[in-house]
Amino acid sequence: MGLFDKKNCDICGKQIGLLGNRKLDDGNLCKECAGKLSPWFSDRRRSTVADIKEQLAYREQNKLTVGAFRCTKKYGDGFKMLMVDENMKRFTVCGSNDLRTGNPDIVEMSKVTDCVFTIDEDKTEILKQDADGKESSYEPKRFECEYKFKVTILVAHKYFDDMYFDLTNSAIEKEHYEYKEDGSYTMTLNPNFDKYVQMGNEIVTRLTGREATVSAGETVMPEAGAEPDVQGEFTQNFTNPDKPIPYRYINKEVGLDLNLGLVLDCDLKFAVTDAEKYKVMSSNAGSAISSALNTSMTSAVLKVNENYNGLGLKSKKAEILEEVKKGLSLLVDVLGVTLTDMEINSASVTENDKVLLGKLGINLEAEAAKTGEWFCPNCGAKNSANFCMQCGTKRP
Repeated sequence: MGLFDKKNCDICGKQIGLLGNRKLDDGNLCKECAGKLSPWFSDRRRSTVADIKEQLAYREQNKLTVGAFRCTKKYGDGFKMLMVDENMKRFTVCGSNDLRTGNPDIVEMSKVTDCVFTIDEDKTEILKQDADGKESSYEPKRFECEYKFKVTILVAHKYFDDMYFDLTNSAIEKEHYEYKEDGSYTMTLNPNFDKYVQMGNEIVTRLTGREATVSAGETVMPEAGAEPDVQGEFTQNFTNPDKPIPYRYINKEVGLDLNLGLVLDCDLKFAVTDAEKYKVMSSNAGSAISSALNTSMTSAVLKVNENYNGLGLKSKKAEILEEVKKGLSLLVDVLGVTLTDMEINSASVTENDKVLLGKLGINLEAEAAKTGEWFCPNCGAKNSANFCMQCGTKRP
């Protein structure tokens, strides 16, 4: 038979078109039938016709498993993601629409033999140019670093050994530097970096039961200019939708005393006071600050807001800032950073509490708009809350 003789698929029997043949160990396979195989399968050339038929039977059975799959947890924001059915203890790695339109392999969690989470660093040196366009290094050298987060799941499966995916579609920065002419710089932390580190570690723990503490390698910190005390600045966001701060709401006018949950969105500015110390601890700085903030912010808001109704916390910013500074004082010794300022972007109760208050006809946002000191028209006492602390009269 000649090289270009027409061949038929040994699976479906249809004639194989030009360039459409997928060779098997003992036969031929058309691209349509090949497309029905597992996307993780890579041993086609050594497979027999009988092997392929057996796998296609498994793939048909897998469609029924896909139909019964109920995703209760997702990991990843890339083209593929990990989807877990916690009730049936199964998982799959696929695109966001593949459960509806495709046939992704559903694997029992008991089939996982290991899970590897890696963070790949791409470091590029930043060069300067002189008047003639000649490039040279800064002294000390400066770098731009980007990171990719990859998860590889090893499985004991008949048709493949591993499944892998990236947590993001593209590499991300850990921190971004803006340099000034005098050599000093401003640094902004990317909160997504710690998010994906935590996500990758959580995947390993969920699939293997093993604690994972992967972090990126040490980042080379650029040295600042002549400023001796503060060598850099960065901003870190704080928000707590999953851990609302206990919030007591008292409305004497209608006789309410409710325990609610307070959700904040704040931007906190930090200054690097010890570049060498921060250089050593930089890979864990974001998570360390986040952990300390959860405790310090709660303590500060509860103390400042003890006798204060409504959500007008922006008027209490200076007091909250001082309390948070006290809670974060250890960061100076441990990380070489100190809190310098903060902005309270928003303060609101949880969505469930909003529904409850709405049924009671209470609008906390409207109450929060009434900030500043006032004098009670009934007893003359000076107040800052929405009700007089002496007689309970509502703010006019």
